[in-house]
Amino acid sequence: MEDNPLSIIKVNDNSQTQTTNNVKSRRLEAEAKYERIWLTQPTRFDPNHNALGRERITYTLSIIDQLFDIKGLNIVDIGCGNGILAKILSEQGGKVIASDIATNALKLVPNELATKQEALPETSFQDDEFDLCICTEVIPEMDHRDFRLAIAELARIIKPDGKVVCSTPIDIYSEDAAIRFRKLAETEFKILHWRPSYHSLYLKFLHFLKAPSKFFKAWRDQKKRVEGLKHRHGLNRWWFKINSRLIPQLIWAPIQLILSPVVYLFEQSRILVNLFEKICHFFQHERGISHVIFVAKRRPLLEERDEPPLPDRPPFRREVRWE
Repeated sequence: MEDNPLSIIKVNDNSQTQTTNNVKSRRLEAEAKYERIWLTQPTRFDPNHNALGRERITYTLSIIDQLFDIKGLNIVDIGCGNGILAKILSEQGGKVIASDIATNALKLVPNELATKQEALPETSFQDDEFDLCICTEVIPEMDHRDFRLAIAELARIIKPDGKVVCSTPIDIYSEDAAIRFRKLAETEFKILHWRPSYHSLYLKFLHFLKAPSKFFKAWRDQKKRVEGLKHRHGLNRWWFKINSRLIPQLIWAPIQLILSPVVYLFEQSRILVNLFEKICHFFQHERGISHVIFVAKRRPLLEERDEPPLPDRPPFRREVRWE
């Protein structure tokens, strides 16, 4: 049957079902991926694995301590990983549920914490269930098609006067990525606190130091080479392809051995992390943003606006004309 352009009711529309199925399909793929990672590489998402992760945990807790009295609050940590944040909040008196997409991650959470396997963009938590929702470093691990749904889900599960603490790395090679992320968050939230970090210079220098090792590993492991080529484009892809062949390894193999202790020092030194951040902030300002954390409350359906009152004016005089 042809669509009736005058009809305001669409019959047999399967688009909603298809969208739901797509979300579930992506959820199953992500679950399998992260179960495997937490089984084979449990330190990959451990924030204590490097100085930058430890720094982010420190200022996340600092913001929470400044803005919240944790004792007695119903809290959920979505994407809790091994439960570092959840454990600290529980010790401060919060009633915490540690939640992650991977059961292998939840096995690492301290036994005294309640755990539940859940994942954005859809959870089984009740509407208005939590006083505080923690969601750190989860958004960039999701499919971009689910970003909007994830933000809406965070807004759904907090109480009307509840808060969300959310953080994410920012793509340092994209234009206005931090601004776009803020606009995404503001579709559902009113932001109360916004804290950017300026580590793009540090990350670019670290990527430079790691390049010889990446070329060498891609040459030794064909699977890594294929994966590396898949995620690169243009000149960057060509450069990776050339340097992951046999002959360039005569150069990269000894260089990556020499740089290995330097890379370790850069990854583990909080002094260098903070020094590079100050330099980056001074020279690059907003262009140097590499990470943001925000605290927000649910945006009301009808926002009150402080608009000036209308000026006094005489009443309208209606003129009636008889013909």
